[in-house]
Amino acid sequence: MRIIKFVVILCCAVFTLFACGKKKEAVVTVADEELESISAKEDSLATLAAQKDTFLIYHRGACYGMCPIFDLVVYMDGSAVYEGKNFVDLIGFYQTKMDATALQKITDQANAIGYFGLEEKYDNPSVTDLPTTRTGIAKDGKLKMVANRYKGPGGLRMLYETIDKVIAAQKWEAMGK
Repeated sequence: MRIIKFVVILCCAVFTLFACGKKKEAVVTVADEELESISAKEDSLATLAAQKDTFLIYHRGACYGMCPIFDLVVYMDGSAVYEGKNFVDLIGFYQTKMDATALQKITDQANAIGYFGLEEKYDNPSVTDLPTTRTGIAKDGKLKMVANRYKGPGGLRMLYETIDKVIAAQKWEAMGK
């Protein structure tokens, strides 16, 4: 009887070790794919920003949970395009026109946290279950981009809250596909 218990425990331990080993490998693969996706997304956002006078780019990325996933681009004239992808109230493409007061709130908050002096990226590839939040804000004709996935300055959260409030206060109109 002891031999059977020993064999069962040994089999469970071996199975657990192999299962954990495969899971760890899969997590690393997902992290690598996400990092490649982040780079591609940054390139496409930069291309979009170059096409028109961009005031703000705001991207919330995926995590392994229910993180809001969306993209927002606001132009200097206040026109804005929003694409809600998952775990947000507005799914699909929407547009609005933001007033100067809304844009000034974002600018004021960016200046208050020293946004234009921040690093371009806050990340740790070893940490896999965190969403990336990317912002780009124009100043003096240049778009300052910051990607924050891991241990960015606390002021970035205040900026995100300000932008989220501005988004929530808008009247969004659905766009055709």
